[in-house]
Amino acid sequence: TLPEAEQWQEAIDAEVAQCVSYGTWQDATLSQVKRKWPDVQPIGTRMCFKIKFNSDGSIEKFKCRLVALGYREKEGVHYHETYSAIPRSSTFKLVLAASVQQ
Repeated sequence: TLPEAEQWQEAIDAEVAQCVSYGTWQDATLSQVKRKWPDVQPIGTRMCFKIKFNSDGSIEKFKCRLVALGYREKEGVHYHETYSAIPRSSTFKLVLAASVQQ
């Protein structure tokens, strides 16, 4: 057991609770998923851990994020189209002008 095991467990619990509150996480077995969505191929997830430090070097918090293993996705199986927001040049100019004025 690590000396920080309790802090890491709290970080994991907080991340899962946040995913549940956002509606992006539901605990299920593979057979439950296959029964509900027979044509869906689930992808895996991974927990990423990071210690955040204060400016004086002391530990601020233990941070954990649940991420999808997106490199396993296949077009047409896991997704059918992608979308990337591209700002108009007028929006970019407005943001740039506002930042220069400050």
